[in-house]
Amino acid sequence: MKTVEFSVQGMTCFGCAQGVQRAVSRHKGVQEAIASNIDKNVIVKYDETLVKDEDITHLIGRLGYQATPVK
Repeated sequence: MKTVEFSVQGMTCFGCAQGVQRAVSRHKGVQEAIASNIDKNVIVKYDETLVKDEDITHLIGRLGYQATPVK
């Protein structure tokens, strides 16, 4: 398992964070996702054999937000 923090631009409310968290959590290979509109991030724990950072940034992008892995 790999844990990565993604900076997410555009999450302005609790509902935004919940939507991101729900969508990312449902992605195959993701074990856990915790999003925060206050911290403007989502922390994702996932199986790196099934999911790549690019998959998660693309998924969040489809929701209308810009995500970048924090390194």
